[in-house]
Amino acid sequence: MDLLNKWNSSKPKGFNIYEDRFGNLKISFKTEGMVGTAIFFTIWLSIWTIGCFFMALDLWNTPIDECWGLALFSIPFFAAEVGTIIFLLWYFVGKTYYILGKYDLSVSKELFFWNKRTSFDKSDINIIRQIKDGGDSDSFDSWGLALEGKKNVIILSKQKFEKSYWLGQLIADWADSTFIESEKKDYEII
Repeated sequence: MDLLNKWNSSKPKGFNIYEDRFGNLKISFKTEGMVGTAIFFTIWLSIWTIGCFFMALDLWNTPIDECWGLALFSIPFFAAEVGTIIFLLWYFVGKTYYILGKYDLSVSKELFFWNKRTSFDKSDINIIRQIKDGGDSDSFDSWGLALEGKKNVIILSKQKFEKSYWLGQLIADWADSTFIESEKKDYEII
């Protein structure tokens, strides 16, 4: 496939591009790097889990009529821990696949046995727009990628400029659509 040869040599870290068994161009994306963040969350979740363990132990050993307040407090506390674990597993282990078929683009998000897949007709994609989606109120500049046409959806978010630029150019090339690059301003920090 021409696109495979054209884009494979310039792929950014975290992307893998290949042809699947049906002849479609398949691009896999997984978060790369972020070792410091992973270490921080591992320590933070370990402390949170120890806290949950001692709270559960206290609930187990105390009659419910004496600790109903703690029981009510523990439900959202435990639910928040489970939600955080699922989010972090998705962030560090999950993969996103962009499948460029003959007539459609499929975006598949996968984590272990969970799979969410959305498809877009090639003819319905008018513009691929790189958008700045972070950096104004938080400390890290980030960019995403939006498809505009029959549906307006974001298919990539919170990534470095180069990653969303590369994927946006590739999809625009495949769809024969317009790619609109986000303005990237580099300022010196003093």
